[in-house]
Amino acid sequence: MSDATDDGAAYAVAQRVRSDVGALSSANEQLGNVKGLISTTITALNNVSNTLSKAREVLVKLADNSNVGSVRAQYAKQYTGNCPGTPSRT
Repeated sequence: MSDATDDGAAYAVAQRVRSDVGALSSANEQLGNVKGLISTTITALNNVSNTLSKAREVLVKLADNSNVGSVRAQYAKQYTGNCPGTPSRT
């Protein structure tokens, strides 16, 4: 349908379908953007989880009183390296 002179009702339907296709295309594009955002968020959360797991491992080692001296200092340094902003406790 190119214009209303062919068939007014069919033209109106065609215009509505074109409008619907445009809206669906826009929604599909937005869903693609959201998918990218969710993927980025999941990656960031996995990184946070990995960092917390490493910090937990080091804290468990620091809680072990059999680790003394330079070994303990290494664990403390490793902990402060994995957790930015954490005060050094050697």
